[in-house]
Amino acid sequence: MQAVHDNHGEKIDNPSNGVSIVGYLRPAFIEEESYLRSLFGAECSADGYSSNWREEYNREPRPASGTNGLIDGDKSKSDINDTESSIDSTIYKLEMMSIELFSVYGKQFMIDPQDFQDAEPDLLSNHASDIIKRVKENSDQCTMALRSLCSRKKGLTVEDASLIGVDSLGIDVRAFSGLEARTVRFSFNAQALSERSAEKKIKRMLFPRYRKTVKASAEDEC
Repeated sequence: MQAVHDNHGEKIDNPSNGVSIVGYLRPAFIEEESYLRSLFGAECSADGYSSNWREEYNREPRPASGTNGLIDGDKSKSDINDTESSIDSTIYKLEMMSIELFSVYGKQFMIDPQDFQDAEPDLLSNHASDIIKRVKENSDQCTMALRSLCSRKKGLTVEDASLIGVDSLGIDVRAFSGLEARTVRFSFNAQALSERSAEKKIKRMLFPRYRKTVKASAEDEC
């Protein structure tokens, strides 16, 4: 029973891409380090943790018991300096030599590290999950439409199909036939520049009548 645990089924139904990076570590340059430390500080603040450890020492010192309210100022400064030196750290940067992509399509691709560094996020990278959720609101209808799409566009006879990915250039569908599972790609006729545009393109793919209805409505408005 362990082999058919829910977690394993989830990974089969919704596989993810994998990346293998080969490179070496080197200490960050001064200009890189200041930038990276600012990122670390922002991440800590966003998580609700204070990255400014000096706050603990900037507070007004409290009198210690048995000292008549007197604190040795030189000793306090010495403690601060000792603490600063003890938590000093070095930031390292990974210099990538080669990148290999293990795709959901069952293929392996070599990626040029320079192309990877110059790449920018897809226009819909932050909205894909919301688009998928809205498209799959009527799950049964969506499944039937995806099965029909696989048959029309790819000539595949599938028993089940699920929308697992959306980007500005197309959609990824997980299709099942017997014991076989595969990821099928369907490209848009043009790049989607917004969430609304992507949803319209998906609906036109899945429901051909929707395209005719939209076209008829536009003609009526004219």
